[in-house]
Amino acid sequence: MANARIEEAKRILKIADHMVYITYPAINEKRLLIKIVSQVGGAMNNVVLSVLENEYLNKRISSYANPKMNFKSFVESSKRYGIKQSGIDTMEKIASLIEMHEQSPMEFVRNDRFVIMTDSMHTEEITYNLVKSFLATAKEAVSATENRLKLDSTQMH
Repeated sequence: MANARIEEAKRILKIADHMVYITYPAINEKRLLIKIVSQVGGAMNNVVLSVLENEYLNKRISSYANPKMNFKSFVESSKRYGIKQSGIDTMEKIASLIEMHEQSPMEFVRNDRFVIMTDSMHTEEITYNLVKSFLATAKEAVSATENRLKLDSTQMH
């Protein structure tokens, strides 16, 4: 099952990559940036779930009903998978941006940025370069996780 999640993450990242390097430059629509962030977030979520499933199957962690406890378990396990702190930071930043986007009363485009505004008038800006860095970090996390899952599956047999 964990491998299926990694395959899904790779499929999602392939779409996100196309959106970043082909679609976005062609149409230059800033609102597409949040859609790409959401795609990358979906891929990262699959990485988290695949790590948690693999760790649970190998009896290294417990499974919790609380998503925050599960993420804590993921963070503790992430080093074994070669996922860098930058990957974890990116996951948290993406989750924060998506949550802000979903709850935002106002979003707009300013210069080359997609801006999300909160109720308290706090703003977060999404730029093309930020999205490209999210994508690169996500690809790294997927690759590292896939390699560890292959290693674990060969050790089990």
